[in-house]
Amino acid sequence: EEDAVAYYNHLLDDGFDSIDMLIEVLEEDLYFMKKGHQITVLQSMNSVDNDDFSFDSPENDLDAVDDQKTISRDTTIDNTIDQAGKELDKTEAWIAEQNRLVEERVAARLAAEDEAE
Repeated sequence: EEDAVAYYNHLLDDGFDSIDMLIEVLEEDLYFMKKGHQITVLQSMNSVDNDDFSFDSPENDLDAVDDQKTISRDTTIDNTIDQAGKELDKTEAWIAEQNRLVEERVAARLAAEDEAE
């Protein structure tokens, strides 16, 4: 969650303050993110249909349009961050399992060496 807040603030600081800008995000724009998070965000953004952000509000009600864009942007960012967090959790679990297996192998090898002596 700490990464998500930092990423959100970085995107805003770098000028990605509208849906139109966020849809155009490139890998190099995500330089501040961990590589795995970059991949997840880019995949999520590439799967977003621009039609998801069309608004049928009256032209004179610009505040309502801005509110809808903000809600859509926040929802998209939140969903992307949630997905990145889930992918990170899976990756961390896989790494922990791999570390456990390595530790078991090392312990077995050490035990076998002790028996051989």
